[in-house]
Amino acid sequence: MCYDKVSTGGMPTCVEICPAEALMFGKRRDLVKEARKRIFENPGVYHDEIYGEHEAGGTGFLYLTPTPISELGFNASIQKSSYPELSKGFLFSVPTIFVLLPPLLLGLHEATKKRTSKEGGVNE
Repeated sequence: MCYDKVSTGGMPTCVEICPAEALMFGKRRDLVKEARKRIFENPGVYHDEIYGEHEAGGTGFLYLTPTPISELGFNASIQKSSYPELSKGFLFSVPTIFVLLPPLLLGLHEATKKRTSKEGGVNE
């Protein structure tokens, strides 16, 4: 339902019908700019924090509230780095493991297996 509206340039239904105009939809950088503007223009109304701006590298949802985030039940201890950034080191090591580990294991196998002669006896 909303995919068709958004793909043709419209707004999601929840944003259109919100009576308090508490929901906004748009590009993330525009939403962050609007949130910062609201905090600056109304310092007594909004807490100076945008939840979701930096958490987990930045999320798809941003929350602007008059109450500190820690008092609302949101997890305030989420790391600031993104999840792909956390797994990048591991993912870069995977090709190395697949290229180096099989020859190493085959070499160990060849070096440690017992040699058998053509007559079926074991050579020492």
